[in-house]
Amino acid sequence: MFISPAEDTVGVNNDGLSLEQKLLVAASEGKDRLERSVKIAEGMRVMLTWNFVVSTDLANGTQGTVKKIYLDPHENLTCLPTTDNIVQLQYPPALVLFRPNNTPLNNLKGLTSGVIPLEPSKKGMQITYRNGRRSTVYRKQLSLTPVYAFTDYKAQGQTLQPVIVDIGNPPTGGLNVFQCLRRDITREKSRNDQILTRLQY
Repeated sequence: MFISPAEDTVGVNNDGLSLEQKLLVAASEGKDRLERSVKIAEGMRVMLTWNFVVSTDLANGTQGTVKKIYLDPHENLTCLPTTDNIVQLQYPPALVLFRPNNTPLNNLKGLTSGVIPLEPSKKGMQITYRNGRRSTVYRKQLSLTPVYAFTDYKAQGQTLQPVIVDIGNPPTGGLNVFQCLRRDITREKSRNDQILTRLQY
């Protein structure tokens, strides 16, 4: 397993952050930020956290499997700290091959059917210094997260395989039981191209 760190830079030359800038970034972390670190491994089930191509359902919440990880060319595996087969990377991976569970995609030349390449996403965040001056820090990170369980909110719009649903009272907030138990309408084509619809529970 790899731990992918976020790569934060500032300025047109993509300079590294000063200690003050790092502290300001840490203080401004929010739910719309790319993660500071992401655990990833080949064969891991993951969920996208970024809208890549919404028209093809390759968007925030899409689930699939990591098929292959290509590390940054500057990475030196012989010098990386390793604990229990967990490797702390110095840079986000250069490329990840991702296979969505249910998204129909055209095959890409040179890749296995249904597999798509994902590069790290890049997003800007504003920081404000004590003197009122502002800068934009750009964070580069993989837009995915391991997923073996998720909330009722993330279940919306999903076409799922058989699932186990915990409908007990959550520690905080509420639970939409109907959303958890409902399965999306699926469509199948018969040999004469007739469209069949069914609502599964």
